[in-house]
Amino acid sequence: MTPQTLMKSRVNTAFLVMVLTLGVQSVVSIPSSMFVILSEFGVEIPSYYTDFVLLQLLYPIGTCLLALIALRIIKMPTRSLVTVRPIRGDFIPYLGVFLGVTVVMNYTVNFLLELLERMGIQIPDVFDSYTPRDLPQAICYFIVLAILPPICEEILCRGFVCGLLKHFHPWTAVFVSSFAFAMMHATVQQIPFAFVLGVVLGFIYVKTGNLLYPILLHFVNNAYACLMTYLSVWASDAVVSAVGYGADLLFVLFGVVSLLWLIRKKQITLKEIPHSLTSSDGKHAVGTSPWFWVFTGLYAGMTLLTEVLLMLEESQITSL
Repeated sequence: MTPQTLMKSRVNTAFLVMVLTLGVQSVVSIPSSMFVILSEFGVEIPSYYTDFVLLQLLYPIGTCLLALIALRIIKMPTRSLVTVRPIRGDFIPYLGVFLGVTVVMNYTVNFLLELLERMGIQIPDVFDSYTPRDLPQAICYFIVLAILPPICEEILCRGFVCGLLKHFHPWTAVFVSSFAFAMMHATVQQIPFAFVLGVVLGFIYVKTGNLLYPILLHFVNNAYACLMTYLSVWASDAVVSAVGYGADLLFVLFGVVSLLWLIRKKQITLKEIPHSLTSSDGKHAVGTSPWFWVFTGLYAGMTLLTEVLLMLEESQITSL
């Protein structure tokens, strides 16, 4: 089997698994439906836990298991893709660049959403209705948004998808895994944000060969988002603004200094990573993959449908 043929096979495998994550969504929704049935018999559990926490708990675990099962089926050792080693001193500048990029992307996405709103297109936030209101909800919120996704999503997108392709062409692996990572977030707000952060995380994973780096960076991003959500609920607007703008300024400065250090150390290239194919080979492998297009169509359709339904729901509430 030629390297080109093997890469096509790996791309198909990666996106077949990503398509199956939609099936995982359907399976993990079954327990929530069971709680609805139980409510008919007087067993009442707040919808926050059944409609949000339970789904957000089971979905990342299910997708992670799916990737690990796929590795067993294609007879690849887990340690060859999901490699975790102790972090080194270079983690600090990578953290700085990552935090700087998160700030830039936050402002960019918010600016684009503001433009759409001025054009009369209001994009609802899926998570607005699931903001925690008490301590138990806050603990669950942190677990399902700050702890599980960094572990499970990084195993799936960086360890599995990027890991399958990085030895053929590292930049193809980075962009393909970032695209898969972005689309599976399935909201207009998160897709561009997740894609750019995915590129940074993929680059760092390929550069270091250590999955612990993107897991920790992903955790920092999600934990900070949880912190800001808590402040928006339990602190004044003045405190939220002071913490938010202060942190943004520190993150950008940290990012600039870190980027300059990495440039000086010549640590912002993947040229030294050995690979056997060209970027043209990678584009051809992705473009001719039927499972890539199935994945893209299904997740794009689901994202569009979700946003339309939320917009209709909000318009009905407003009219009442």
